[in-house]
Amino acid sequence: MNKKINILNFRDLGAIKCNDGRQIKSQHFYRGPALLESRLSEEDKLALKALGIKHIFDFRGHDEIPHQGPLYIPEGTIYHHVPAIIKNDRSKTDDLNTMSEEGKRFIVEWLYMIYRQLPIDNPAYREVIKAIKNHETPIYFNCSVGKDRTGVCACLIELLLDAKEEEIYRDYMISHHNYYNYYKSLGMKDEEMNKPSLCNIEWLEGTLDEIMTKFDSLETFFEKEYAVSVNELGN
Repeated sequence: MNKKINILNFRDLGAIKCNDGRQIKSQHFYRGPALLESRLSEEDKLALKALGIKHIFDFRGHDEIPHQGPLYIPEGTIYHHVPAIIKNDRSKTDDLNTMSEEGKRFIVEWLYMIYRQLPIDNPAYREVIKAIKNHETPIYFNCSVGKDRTGVCACLIELLLDAKEEEIYRDYMISHHNYYNYYKSLGMKDEEMNKPSLCNIEWLEGTLDEIMTKFDSLETFFEKEYAVSVNELGN
């Protein structure tokens, strides 16, 4: 049995229920925050190494990485820096966690827009789906805190594996509860919490709405955007 990994918002997508009664297999798809050396104990590192992760896909932007410190990459794991670039008219940055004054004012509006943009024409997610298609698992995918860019990627994997819609939303909202409880442990009141660092189910609803608005079906979406069939991968 794998040892528990004490990393906030780290989790396995395994056991998510699918529409045909199956479950997504455990120990294939892991999601979470950037694996910063400063966040990990030696026990965490040993536990991560034991997972046998073949690929790490890091969605953080070029502006984020220099400020966050060195990563832990388990021996034998291939690291890919594949920014899930945010395309918008306000800023050229691909950093979801910007602390600029403009960012503080508009980040919630950005997130509504970003969740709609991320699944379409995204080379970072294409690399992830390609690895899955080539059976190059287990994989780990992350952004800074494992919530937004990571959350949308998890949603796509779950859709591709025919997960139930309510299960997709449930997995997404685990991030909300993880960070809400973390802020509570710091003694913060609800009104003191940074709302963009939690989750809003309407943001993820926007992801699915955008897909179905631009494509006539999930099958068409995955074939055109990711060159993969929904029924191709099995589970």
